[in-house]
Amino acid sequence: MLHAAKFVRVPKDVAYYLHLDNPDVVKSLRYRFQYTPLIYGITCMINQMIYIGSTQNPSKRFHKHLTVRDVESSNKQLQAAITQYGLHNFKVHIFEFVPLPRGASFEEKQALLRSVEQRYLNHFPESQLYNRKLRA
Repeated sequence: MLHAAKFVRVPKDVAYYLHLDNPDVVKSLRYRFQYTPLIYGITCMINQMIYIGSTQNPSKRFHKHLTVRDVESSNKQLQAAITQYGLHNFKVHIFEFVPLPRGASFEEKQALLRSVEQRYLNHFPESQLYNRKLRA
């Protein structure tokens, strides 16, 4: 007898975006958060898998994930799923804005972002994450 995989619900988000196959939606997403360090998720609405990410430059990061679909600087599992299911079956969640200290170095800011990102990664079972290798 097969058992259904256990999936955890996505945490409450600050904002979300659907219709990612529409370039205007992606453009709106990129420009609304272009200077806001944040934690985000990209969920496949078909299989409930999720990619969790953090970034100091959301505009550039969302461009790589959703527009150019850069396999080298995006997540390979996420990109394979987008190819399989189509971008219209994905949803972007903005989970949290992360204020970064002004005098901190890039590396210190990255470390802070990663520590907040890790809390979101830990929220999900590994089997539900596209970014399994980042699990602590």
